[in-house]
Parts: sequence; structure tokens; C-alpha cells
Amino acid sequence: MVHFGTRDCSAQRRHQKLVEEAPAPFLDPDVREQIHQAAVTAAKSVGYYNAGTAEFLVSGREFYFLEINTRIQVEHPITEIVTGTDLVQLQLKVAMGEKLPMQQRDIKFRGHAIELRINAEDVFEGFRPSLGTITEWRRPEVKDVREDFGYRVGDTIPPFYDSLISKVIVQVESRAAAVFNAFQFLKSYSVEGVPTTAPFHAWILANADFQTTGIDIGYVERTFTADGARQALALLQTDTMHREGQGGETYAERVEVLGKNGERILVDVVHERGGTFVAIPLEGESTRCEQSFWSRSNTRAAALSGVERLVRG
Repeated sequence: MVHFGTRDCSAQRRHQKLVEEAPAPFLDPDVREQIHQAAVTAAKSVGYYNAGTAEFLVSGREFYFLEINTRIQVEHPITEIVTGTDLVQLQLKVAMGEKLPMQQRDIKFRGHAIELRINAEDVFEGFRPSLGTITEWRRPEVKDVREDFGYRVGDTIPPFYDSLISKVIVQVESRAAAVFNAFQFLKSYSVEGVPTTAPFHAWILANADFQTTGIDIGYVERTFTADGARQALALLQTDTMHREGQGGETYAERVEVLGKNGERILVDVVHERGGTFVAIPLEGESTRCEQSFWSRSNTRAAALSGVERLVRG
């Protein structure tokens, strides 16, 4: 009996997972190891055989057993990627009576992986299931990104099955880089003909709490809004999303405004972790003007309007 580490599935709506990560972030190392051992002990105690997933709820340093799902799960690719293991192949071999070809010491963990569930749902209509025909599907060819999908252009999404149409899996050396790369991938990714959850994924990846401290299973339903998704879509059209930990910034976009004499002035519009927007004019390509020219507001439009008035004198 061996374990393949942890996954976090706290980004949910209506108790259905939208984003998964491996390994689970923000866990105390001792708690992580206790969870590993609890899963193995639970499986051994009932003589469990083959692939399975033990689920726990975690609160601080305490964790509570929920269930064992007696199967492979949707988010298994992120575990495969960080362990370099084909779990589906292992599952079939064990079912055929073969012995497990490894021991716990052989399982190594590398980097961080994030999976985005691309569902046929309209996030602007309360995640309403979407029907229709896929007319175009653009996906960039990017290293360290894998996509598992069950549809193609010309297929029709029917009302009879689960809304999942694809899984985008990003793996890189650190969680911050995985979040950043997943966001960059979405900039050139689109499914036409059917609304999908891509705007939600842009929103959660740029979310300060998701980036820096982690979220709980009720967070999405408490805080997600259609306006937030629209702002995230606008952000996808810009050049910059700051990685976590850069001066308290969650993300920034670069835009142009007209100065007093009609000259074009570059402005960084920063969405801070506290939820406010700050418009910061630049001197040249990268140096920020002194703070007397900065404009702060609780909306992007007002921050930009404020800095335009300042630079025009």
C-alpha cells in the first residue's frame, strides 16, 4: 500500500470541483504527513485493493476523514505529473493481478501542478449548464501544459451528461509559477460556440486570497461575481500578471493614456490584495512616477480617470 501525496480541491461551486492542485498548498509538513499515513491506514484497515482517493477536510492543524472514493478521479492527472506515474496504467495492472511495481520510497514528488476544469457552463448566469455546438477551439502549444479533452470542433454539448469538456493541466517548478503560467495559457485559449468556465479560471488565478493564503470550500460561492469575471477577462488582454509576493500586488495591467500635450503615457493599473485599484504613470518604459501622480480607487475606471486628470495637469 502506497500513497501518491495530496491534492487540494477547495475551489468549488455547489460542491463540485473547479480547480485542483498537487501537492495541496499551505499545509503544515507534519499535517501533510499525518494525512498521508491516515489514508494508508484507512485503506489497509478494510483490505482495500486497487486505486482509491481518501478525502479529508482540513481546518488549521486538524483534519477530518470524509470518505474513500473507490476509483480514479477526474483530477488524477495532477498527481500523475508531480509523481511521474501513470495511475491509469497502474490501476489496470493491479486489476489484472500484477503486483505494485514500486514501494513508497520509490515515489518522488517534483514541482507543482494545477488543473482547470473547463466546463460547458455560463459563469455570468450562475454557472448555468450550456448547450450548443463547438464552432472553434483555440489552444496554444505550450511546454508544461497538458490538456485532456473528450470533445472536438463540430461536437455538440448535450444536456444528458456532466458539463466537463476538457481539463487543462499546468506543471512547473513552483506554485507561484504554475498559477502564473496557467493564467498566461488562458490568454490564447478559447472555446467558441458554447460558454465555458474559462472566465472563472481567470478570476480565481488572479485572486489575491487564492494566490497567497489559500481558500476554503465556500469561498467561491461567497465571493465570486460576474463583474469580477469580466475584470479578469479584461486582464487576459493585457501584458502583465504579477507573480505572488511582488510588493503586495495581485496583478497589474499596462495601458496608455494621453498627457497634457497629447503625448502617450504608459500607466500600470495595479489591483492590490486589499481589493483597491491604483493607477501609476510611468516615466519611460518601467520607472514609476512619484506617488503624488498615483490615483487610488475601489474601481479600475475611477483609478484610471484620476491619473488621467493628474497627468494632464
